[in-house]
Amino acid sequence: PGYRMAGALYSGPRRQPWRKLAMALEIDPDGGYRKWLEEFNRRLDHPIKPVVVPDGLCKEVILTGEEADIFKLPIPYLHLGDGGRYGGTLPVTVTRHPVRDWVNAGNYRWMAHDKHRLGGDFQPGQHMADMYFVYEKKGEAMPFCMAMGVNPALDIAAGVSLPVGANEYDVAGGLQEEPLQLVKAETNDLLVPADAEIIIEGEVRPHERLEEGPFGEYDGFMTTRLPQPVYHIKAITHRRNPILPVAPEGYRFNDTGAMSCAILSPVLQWRLEKDGFKDVLFYNIPEASWAWPVVATKPISDTDLGKLVSAVWSVPTMGWLDKLLLVDEDVDITSTEELLEILGTRLQADRVYQSKPNKPISFIAAWATEEELRRGLANALTYDCVTRPEEDKPEKITIETLFTPATREWLDNFWLRAVSQ
Repeated sequence: PGYRMAGALYSGPRRQPWRKLAMALEIDPDGGYRKWLEEFNRRLDHPIKPVVVPDGLCKEVILTGEEADIFKLPIPYLHLGDGGRYGGTLPVTVTRHPVRDWVNAGNYRWMAHDKHRLGGDFQPGQHMADMYFVYEKKGEAMPFCMAMGVNPALDIAAGVSLPVGANEYDVAGGLQEEPLQLVKAETNDLLVPADAEIIIEGEVRPHERLEEGPFGEYDGFMTTRLPQPVYHIKAITHRRNPILPVAPEGYRFNDTGAMSCAILSPVLQWRLEKDGFKDVLFYNIPEASWAWPVVATKPISDTDLGKLVSAVWSVPTMGWLDKLLLVDEDVDITSTEELLEILGTRLQADRVYQSKPNKPISFIAAWATEEELRRGLANALTYDCVTRPEEDKPEKITIETLFTPATREWLDNFWLRAVSQ
C-alpha cells in the first residue's frame, strides 16, 4: 500500500521506436527518423549544466537504517526462472570516480538479495564497473545512489554511450533544453535528481561477491548466474505514493530495446559525423534486439569503405556488438523487410568478413560460447552490401517501372471503385 508500479513507458511502435522518446523530449513524433536523429544530435551537442537546489520531492519520505527495506517497494519477479526480484530495470545509478573529477549516471540493472542488499551487473568496460574496480584496488567502498522514476531526459541520457569523463546530467539538460535540478543525498556527497520518484543510497564494498541472476534480458534470453559485487543500502528516500518504473525485459520489443534502438542510432550517427563521415545514415534494427546495427552510405571505394568500417567499430558502444550491416543509401534502413531483401539479393559471400578479431563481448551475449564468455572475447563480422562506384547496379523493379502512368492511373481508379462498393 502506498507504492505503485508502471511499465512499458518507452516502448513505441516497432517501426518507430523513437516515437515515445520524441514525445517525452517534445520533438515532433511524426517528423520521421531523420528529424528525430537530427534534433537529438543537435541537443546532444549543447549540454546544459544542472543546478543544485536545497530540497526536492524525492525527500518527502526518508528511510534509514533498518527502515530502509527494499521490499517496502513493489519489487517484482519479472520472469519465470529469474534469480530473484528485479526492481532495478530502469534505474539511474550515480557514482563518482575516486581519483578523477568525474560523475557517472548510467542504467545498470539490480536484483534484490535481501531487504538491505542488492546484486549488480558489473561488466568491465562499463563506466560504473570501471570506477568500482579502482575503488576496489584502493580497498575502499564505492558510494552510490540509484534514482528511479526520473525525468525521461535523464533516463535517455543514462543510456547514451558517452566518452570517459562526460556527465550524463549535463547531457540530460541539453536533451530537455533546461537544467536538471539536483539535491544532495542523505548519506553521501552525491547529487541526485530532486524530482525523482525514488532514491536508494548506499555503498559497494571491495572484494565482496554474491551470485546474481539469471535474468531474462532485453535480447530475449536468460543470462547466466555469476558472482557480482553487492550494493549495501543505507537509505531510501522517495515521494509520497511513489511510482516504481519497471522495464519488463525479454519480450521482443520492450522498453530497453526501444531505448537502445532509438538512442544508440543517433549517438553512433553523431560519433561518425564527428569522425568526418557526413554522407552516412545509421540505424539499429529493433527486431535484432539492437544487436545488429546498419549503416547506409553512397557508393564508396574499397579504401574509403575500410575507413568507414574502422570508424564504426572504434565507437565504444560497438564493443558490445558483433555484427554490422552495410547497405546503399537508397535502402530504407528502418524497414526490416527491405533489409532482409538486401541480404538475400545483394550480399556476396566474399563480402562477409571478420572485422575485429578478439574483441570484448558482453556477459549477457546469448550467442557466445562458454569459451568466449570465459575469455570475454569474440570475433566481429561485417556484412557488406554496398555498391562500389565502378559496379553496375541492377535496376530495381517498382510499380513505376512496371506500368506506364496511364496504366497506373487506371489501376488506381479500378481499386478505388472496388473498395467503395
